[in-house]
Amino acid sequence: MAERQRLKFDFDELFPGKPVTIGSTTVIIRPLGIKGISSIITQFNAFVDELAKIGITLDNYQEGTNLLKAATLLVTKFPDVLEEASNIHKDDLARLPIEHVVLIMDTVVSVNIESRDTLIKNFESLVTKIKGLKKTQTSKKTQKKSRR
Repeated sequence: MAERQRLKFDFDELFPGKPVTIGSTTVIIRPLGIKGISSIITQFNAFVDELAKIGITLDNYQEGTNLLKAATLLVTKFPDVLEEASNIHKDDLARLPIEHVVLIMDTVVSVNIESRDTLIKNFESLVTKIKGLKKTQTSKKTQKKSRR
């Protein structure tokens, strides 16, 4: 069996991301890979469950002190989510003012939504081609049966 080829490419070029400037430092937020997305979704679902336990939902997060409570919960109980999603050390994230943490998370979500939209477009194209192949195969089988 022939040795499989390993891909060599520049991840920074492939996933350019979006810059977020905090003070004098610019951080590039890049889309997560499939493994990262899977991990983040699992952790985010646990975060939403914890929010529900303290009475915060996606509908009432702006009421009273809910936003501050949610941000505190995210930074204290789920710092790995922030760190993994932004690629910024969790200790640094915990020291940032809340508005910067929200800006970073907004950028993370934005970048990954764009990545998801591309994935959907590519997957739809793949499914269309597979359907076309399947239709062609079915048509050939039907023609062979009708010749008999």
